[in-house]
Amino acid sequence: MGSGKTTLGKLLAGELKYTFIDSDQYIESCEKKSIPEIFKDKGELYFRKKEKEFLLHAKLLDKCVISTGAGLPGIGDNMQQLNDLGTTIWLDVDEHVLVERLKKESESRPKLIGFDSVEEAVKTLLGNRREFYERAKLQMKNPMPENFVQIVKHII
Repeated sequence: MGSGKTTLGKLLAGELKYTFIDSDQYIESCEKKSIPEIFKDKGELYFRKKEKEFLLHAKLLDKCVISTGAGLPGIGDNMQQLNDLGTTIWLDVDEHVLVERLKKESESRPKLIGFDSVEEAVKTLLGNRREFYERAKLQMKNPMPENFVQIVKHII
């Protein structure tokens, strides 16, 4: 959350002339509800099931860049499935940077609700997910949005 996956993904897809797909936007489109509404109305387990269905759909795609929801890699064998699909990239952004970015949008991020602070949420969620993120084929430490054009060229 807040690492820049969607922004970088769109730039990379554009450079490669690939289709860009955001798993959260895909699920929202299929469900005709926002992610916060899905969490509120049907719960996190339902949402995680939809993410799993998205991965099944993604196996049928070719020449695309996928930006996943932050929790998707940490469920079951999802990270292995992502690695099987192609090149995975972890945008490893320092916690304090994520906190500053997410403070502005905490109400639209259902996984931040229920924590005493954004700091606590980021520390807990990143702590729980780090082992999955570390399985990505490429890791980029502290990629900054102002450098995304150069990062895309490096990836390609």
